[in-house]
Amino acid sequence: MKQVLLQGGNAVIAEVPAPQCVAGAVLARVQHSCISAGTEVAGLQATAAPLWKRAWQQPERIRQTLELTRTQGVEATRRLVQRKVTQRLQTGYSAAGQIIAVGDGIEDLSVGQCVACAGNQHALHAEIICVPRNLCVRVPDGVDTAAASTVTLGAIALQGVRRMNPTLGETIVVVGLGILGQLTVQILRANGCKVIGIDLDPARVDLALALGMDGAAAPDIAAMESVQRLIGCYGADGVIITAATPSNDVLSQAFQMCRRKGRVVLVGDVGLHMKREDI
Repeated sequence: MKQVLLQGGNAVIAEVPAPQCVAGAVLARVQHSCISAGTEVAGLQATAAPLWKRAWQQPERIRQTLELTRTQGVEATRRLVQRKVTQRLQTGYSAAGQIIAVGDGIEDLSVGQCVACAGNQHALHAEIICVPRNLCVRVPDGVDTAAASTVTLGAIALQGVRRMNPTLGETIVVVGLGILGQLTVQILRANGCKVIGIDLDPARVDLALALGMDGAAAPDIAAMESVQRLIGCYGADGVIITAATPSNDVLSQAFQMCRRKGRVVLVGDVGLHMKREDI
């Protein structure tokens, strides 16, 4: 079968053996898979990075390599590192397709049904995928597989809201209004919350406002003042971060926006250097 793999900064289509159906899983023929512009592009860029840059970003790997050199020798370590650098990586974590085989122990799904699938080791960009039962769900009638293939994005947004554990009438700030942020805003609104959004892209802010978001705050150092003007001096009940940036300022501002005993939930990928005074 054909599968998309990442190697040396490129996405390549390779012929690989088809997976076998195992107990507790289903085998599905993919009709649509969803490309994550954030996660997967970052993975693609990572495979193109030179070895020294990867080592700089992951200092623990340097220690592991030195220990391996001490125990296995220089040549064995060199071969292992070379294999790691040149290996092709699987990609994809959200897909939908038709079941072609059902593993032992599964009684509520059958061959021919359409399922939406999740998991970065399972819902791959491939012709056929093997997915555990807890990571697939029947596609409702009237929903096509193109829409169903985005199932993981909805699950990620929903998990962020669950971790926030919002209650009726609370005010929650969503930082980052990409697809995950937009979904988060809608789930919070359905949960009876007042939602304030922040994003560098005015078009994303306008979209969220058009879909019912209650207000927007400034996406810079004035964010705290904007939030206070919108909801009062006490601060937000919580902040959900769905942005992607290496900056530590996002996390710092999130804490500053919250009232005392407020909550911050990190869904996106941002700098994690925290200041004690912010917390």
